[in-house]
Amino acid sequence: MEYKISELMKLISDDSISIPDYDEVAPRRIKEMLHGKIQGSGRKPPKSRRLGRTLLIAAIISLFFAVSAFAIGYSINRQRQQELREKYHVDQTGTDSYVEYPLPQDVDEVTGHGVEDIRVTPLSAVRHNNSVDIYFNVSPIDFRYVSPDEECIELSPDGEHWAYAEPVYSALAPGGISYADITQEHVLYDESTGTATMRCNISLSQLAESGSTELLVRLFPDDTVIGRFTVEVPELETRLCLFDAPLEFSPEGYDETGRVLGIELSATGVWFLVEMEDFSLMDRDENTAWARAADQVTRGTLHMADGSDFSAPGCDSIQKYENGIAYFYCSWRDTIDINAVTAITIGDTTLELN
Repeated sequence: MEYKISELMKLISDDSISIPDYDEVAPRRIKEMLHGKIQGSGRKPPKSRRLGRTLLIAAIISLFFAVSAFAIGYSINRQRQQELREKYHVDQTGTDSYVEYPLPQDVDEVTGHGVEDIRVTPLSAVRHNNSVDIYFNVSPIDFRYVSPDEECIELSPDGEHWAYAEPVYSALAPGGISYADITQEHVLYDESTGTATMRCNISLSQLAESGSTELLVRLFPDDTVIGRFTVEVPELETRLCLFDAPLEFSPEGYDETGRVLGIELSATGVWFLVEMEDFSLMDRDENTAWARAADQVTRGTLHMADGSDFSAPGCDSIQKYENGIAYFYCSWRDTIDINAVTAITIGDTTLELN
């Protein structure tokens, strides 16, 4: 069973928390333009030949614009792929949890189904613990569909269950901006081509664990399918690091003690392994002090081998509870090199990782 941290924290009181010293224990150890040359003889050709020539010129012009439109489309798609790689530091981390999809080499491959001239192009995907972020371009699309306020773009693996897509934010977007306040400068939207870069989080349970899944794309509330594409679930790399000595914690005034045994890293998140003899304490309204105490020890700063730091800002859910251990999960919209993490600081305590 998965517990949402936000639900457990609603009733938190102002209990203070103490993290006492811990005792030593044994170690246990994430891109040929068409060139047409038409030469005139100087003679006025018969009408039938003029018509044929006119049709030829029209065909060449049509092909020219088709090739040009494709070149523009390929360019913006490739540009967005590169921007996503930079945004999520993929080249630095080298993670297998992030994959790019091949861009179409034929215009027909990206023509939408249901609405003429709209194309949907998958760009990339990144794996989280039990979900996948799918990134794709929609072009041309009116900007009103970019912000999922009243009208939006949705994805579905079965045509029944739909998930709305969000715009990918630019560096100009302020933190905590609401959908109603989003402008074109806040997101990856190319006004000249009407190309919007979108992200949709799909639950892993709705995707094939192995093989591929076809996703439908529609406009809401129009309920009009505008395209479809196939994705595969990326790998989930993990690294388990058990502390040489558990980090003990308890709310002031309680005899029971919880222990953080270690962390399990992935490229897009981290689990904190918390040992609690009586997990029901987290569910009791009168014991919300336990939720506060656990929140303080399931966040921290990851220290990387290059001297940089990365913040694990706090857990958003408890993924599971088994064998007396609760798995608190913290996710982020970035990727890290899980093998480059050397230590973690929780509160005032820094713990080296094996």
